[in-house]
Amino acid sequence: MPAAGLAAPTVAGAAVVPQVTCVVHDPTTGLGGARLGYRNDGPGPVRIPPGASGNFFSPPPVLRGQPETFLPGEHRAALTVLWNVKDWPTLTWILDGSTVRVTPAQPGAPLCDALPPVAPAALTMPAEGVTPTGATLTGVVDPAGADVVWWFEHGTGDALEATTPEVAAAGVGPRTVAATVDGLPSGTGLRYRLVVRGPGGTVRGAERTVTTAAAPGTGGTDPGGGTTTVPVPVPVPVPTPVPAPSPGPQAPGDAPEAGGLRDPALRASGSSRVRGTVARIRVRTAPEARGRLSVTAASGRRRATVNGPQAAGDVRTFTLRRLRPGRWVVRVRFAPQPGWAARTVTRTVRVTAPR
Repeated sequence: MPAAGLAAPTVAGAAVVPQVTCVVHDPTTGLGGARLGYRNDGPGPVRIPPGASGNFFSPPPVLRGQPETFLPGEHRAALTVLWNVKDWPTLTWILDGSTVRVTPAQPGAPLCDALPPVAPAALTMPAEGVTPTGATLTGVVDPAGADVVWWFEHGTGDALEATTPEVAAAGVGPRTVAATVDGLPSGTGLRYRLVVRGPGGTVRGAERTVTTAAAPGTGGTDPGGGTTTVPVPVPVPVPTPVPAPSPGPQAPGDAPEAGGLRDPALRASGSSRVRGTVARIRVRTAPEARGRLSVTAASGRRRATVNGPQAAGDVRTFTLRRLRPGRWVVRVRFAPQPGWAARTVTRTVRVTAPR
């Protein structure tokens, strides 16, 4: 299920590939099922909302409890699905342009009861609520369908000699966890990592460092690069505000993103071509946007890609040729030059056979 309130950052354009871990099949009732997982080759979590665009099942229903947030690495127990194999021998999961087909009745398929328990997942995240005496340590836990416990190891020296209390968790899918460490001197560096223990083993997340806020008027540092510390503010005189001139109208893409990046205002629409199996994708970006556009269409194991020029801007039409009739998931990516934000949009195009 989607992870409500997940505070992890997402990585645009990272590849997430669905996988089959094991299957179950009852020939008497015709009921079949599978344990499904995924592999995320990116450096951080990726968010792909379940639905008819880039994260869905076929045949319907398209929603079968698949996750919304995909952690980095390989995860073998993201969800379990059940369906009537007599009506639909094969179930297909389309995820981020990749496809995996599940056929429980196929001879030689790995059986779920023959596999050991799956290890949970632990992702250490940046600390929050940094004060002169402590901080709130955060992370992401995926129990992988089992009963697990999690805690943080932390320390100010060479060893992580202290731990937070153990907390129980269960179910499938990532969820945000947090624990507070207090009683530290101001300006102290604290090393920490998330630990999860379950039937599949004990997993430790990567180590991070946070520095408690310095005394008023000094400010702190973050030698580990994991967290930005929050110094105690020093009161300063507030000058009389001077009315600023009214800004002129902004063109699409002029609005700055977080960190000063400009939004390319990426939009896309698609249509099928009657004469031949050709799909045309119309892409609109901000007139001054600078980056490279690429369009990828996927249908089952079939894939077609068109790359645009380096300098994107305004309206462009991409033509995808030699597409077989059927439903194609089209993903348009904007790879930015410095100063512009990365963007990805997904559309669905149904290509019809020529008359």
